[in-house]
Amino acid sequence: MKEGDKITCPLCGEETFVKSESMLDGWTVKGKILKCAICGGKLADESDEPEEAVEEKKSAGLSALANFLDTEVEEAPSHNISQDVRRFCKDCANFIEHPFRTRCGLWDKEVDPMDDCEQFTPKTTEKNERNIL
Repeated sequence: MKEGDKITCPLCGEETFVKSESMLDGWTVKGKILKCAICGGKLADESDEPEEAVEEKKSAGLSALANFLDTEVEEAPSHNISQDVRRFCKDCANFIEHPFRTRCGLWDKEVDPMDDCEQFTPKTTEKNERNIL
């Protein structure tokens, strides 16, 4: 049984179509179920396939796309960006922060805090501690 199949519902006895509905926990999808379009009764869980079969289908689709595009399948990039790779203006020692404008002290021009440049100099981490009475 899959979404769109015409069946006789075992719960209400009417001829109906199967519809799919996501089961949510807040904003997270926990799974999908198949329901009767008339009475809304649960007929079955949609994902009865083992996880290995799902991964196998994904990799087969990815290799078919790579063959179509005449390329090779590439590994997904890792999202672990180390601190030395990030070279944003907001983290640069030459960045001059102001409520109305943000400027670069090195190039003497207005910049966006998320810009980057080749002359990046990291800010020092020394904290200026003052005695406040």
